[in-house]
Amino acid sequence: MLRHIDARMITNPRFQRYALDLAEELGIPVQESVRTGALPTRAHPSVQPGVPVIVIGIPVRYIHTHYGIAAHSDVENAARLAAAILERMDAAQISRF
Repeated sequence: MLRHIDARMITNPRFQRYALDLAEELGIPVQESVRTGALPTRAHPSVQPGVPVIVIGIPVRYIHTHYGIAAHSDVENAARLAAAILERMDAAQISRF
């Protein structure tokens, strides 16, 4: 799941489009979402103005209970997408964001 916005962060739209296009190219199913609550990215020290950031999340049912449930395929696909982005990332690609 790729988040476009939360309460404290707006995803870099070019980075988001890159991730969505890459997922489509590789046949990785992706959900898109917008959230009104905050995510942990806002507190991470590397998140500074001008640093392109996206959030790759995993849809979880009953997230705030002791038995959150996620589809194994969602976990695998999130990991596949993150790995694919990292494998293709270089200075030239970052400059396009």
